[in-house]
Formats: sequence, C-alpha cells, structure tokens
Amino acid sequence: MVAELKFDLTHGQNPAQSSVFINALQGAAQKRIAFTSFVSHEVVERLSGTKPGLPDVMVLIPELAKAITESGVSIWKVFHDASKERREAILSEVDQLRWQSFADLAKT
Repeated sequence: MVAELKFDLTHGQNPAQSSVFINALQGAAQKRIAFTSFVSHEVVERLSGTKPGLPDVMVLIPELAKAITESGVSIWKVFHDASKERREAILSEVDQLRWQSFADLAKT
C-alpha cells in the first residue's frame, strides 16, 4: 500500500482515483482482518476462554479505509505543490510508514 502511494505521488495521480492503490488498501484491510481473526482464535480464546469483539473490528474496516485514503489524498496535495527537496523528504517520510514483513522480523 505504501509503495502504491509512493507511485501515485511520483506520477502525479490522486490516490483516491487509483484503482491500484484502492486494491492495495483493500488487500491490507483483508490481511488485517485475517491476522486479527487468527490472534483472536489461536491466542486470546485459548488463554482466556472468551471471544473478543472481532465483528466490531470488521465494521471499522470501511472507516479505516476511508481515513487512509483521505490521508493519502492529503499527502498527495502537499506533494503536488512541494519543491523537489520537499518531495524527496515526503517520500522518505512515507517510506518510514512501511512495516517490515513478519518473515523479515522472524529472521532477526
């Protein structure tokens, strides 16, 4: 998702109008639900014998997607009007938003 946002920034495309960014965002949301479900079932339920509010989390996904899209558009607007140096700084800041993959984390 971060890579797609960077692509849209560097190519002058509004992320809210980018089907690739939207698809990446939806994929990230689905992975988040799968991870939350796994942790809910395999960790929390086994430790406490209770079920956390996973359905409540799934209701929040559209709101989360909307907020992330709006953030991407805000970054795009600032990036669009920025100097070359500021654009490079923005791209560097966006890179800092990227999480390491679990496979990479397991190696350390």
